[in-house]
Amino acid sequence: MSRPRKSNFIEEYWGEGQKPSGVLCNQFYELKWSNGCLFGCQYCYLRGTFRYSKWRGFQQTVFSNTEEMLQEVDEFLRLEKPYVLHTGEVSDSLAVPGSEAIMGKLITRFGAQDKHTLLILTKSNNVGSLLDLPHRGRTVIGFSINPRKIAERFEVGAASTDERLEAAQRCIDAGYKVMVRVDPMIPAAGWRPQYASFFSKLNEMEVHGVVVGTLRAYPGLLHTLSPPLRAMLREKDIDGRWHLKKSTRESMYEFAFSSLNFERMGVCKETGARWAGLVKRHGPKKFFCNCTCNM
Repeated sequence: MSRPRKSNFIEEYWGEGQKPSGVLCNQFYELKWSNGCLFGCQYCYLRGTFRYSKWRGFQQTVFSNTEEMLQEVDEFLRLEKPYVLHTGEVSDSLAVPGSEAIMGKLITRFGAQDKHTLLILTKSNNVGSLLDLPHRGRTVIGFSINPRKIAERFEVGAASTDERLEAAQRCIDAGYKVMVRVDPMIPAAGWRPQYASFFSKLNEMEVHGVVVGTLRAYPGLLHTLSPPLRAMLREKDIDGRWHLKKSTRESMYEFAFSSLNFERMGVCKETGARWAGLVKRHGPKKFFCNCTCNM
């Protein structure tokens, strides 16, 4: 689908008073070049974001007034303070046909300056036309990946786990900073050996950083989840979201931090208390943020 966008393309992510209580997140900007996603991940938070339009996946709108968007991007690049511009907050950055061409224009623009960072986030493997672009290290490409069986069950329509890992390696070989986001970790039956095998593969790659998160949902998203996922969310936390049982949540974070051998690691949209516990036990690992890329 395509239509013109009437409001601004670039907005600060955290509006005044919008950050959930207790959550440790820094400010970044999001580029709303598109809404929705061609994939049908059962846990997707966009089901809650676009609940009033009854979005349930497998549909993505690309805004047609591209030149207006690029003009806003050029204005953003003139900001004095360095920021990240996130292209995958309300859509997958590379899922829809034609998205590579749009991302390519952005990569080239960001590569022509030395202050701001472009963030591309995807569950696709559509990276072929990006590999030879003059990115000059100003673009981070993030891949959201889960183990094979969990991806096959809950990330319907997305590229396979192996396809995403292969695409990530191709981007690394092309000189991009590549981030992997394992979010949400899902405690399906046999999750430990599945994540152990997957983490072993990640440990063989030279990624810039790894961010993990556990299954969570705002109340507006909860009723749209499949019954197996909804049954996993047992406790409401200070951030207003429903989360896994505390012991399960902490066990998954501990397993990830103990298994992954990366200096840069982080947890997504989590509280200061949870961060403090992980830092105390895994101090050598440096904090890494998905949305600000540790600029």
